[in-house]
Amino acid sequence: MAREVLIPIGVVLDLKSQIGNMANSCIWMAYHGFYKEHPHFHTKLDLRIRDSHRDTVTAAYAYDSSQVKAIAAIAEAYGWREIVLIYENTEYGKGLIPRLTEALDAVDTKVSYRSVVRSPTSWKSSNG
Repeated sequence: MAREVLIPIGVVLDLKSQIGNMANSCIWMAYHGFYKEHPHFHTKLDLRIRDSHRDTVTAAYAYDSSQVKAIAAIAEAYGWREIVLIYENTEYGKGLIPRLTEALDAVDTKVSYRSVVRSPTSWKSSNG
């Protein structure tokens, strides 16, 4: 019998918000639904959901290093020489970009363009 392989996946959600709770429920429904439909899969995601306690920057900081290394490893594995970064205009998004750029540089992948997406919290204030 094949051995089960777990792949750790970090997920940071604001579990005190309606959106965070909904996202958590959807993630787990998709997770269980997938493995119910594909019971023969021996590679399983090890979802590590953390509550941001309304402070996403602090809660997610612990994942930064592993996230940027994983993204850089993907770029390296696919032989990508250039990449476009799309990130949310939040403290966390802006703080992650320098570390991600450095990790990509280490695998000879150039950041050719950066695109900033407004955070959903800014939609409310700009749409009246």
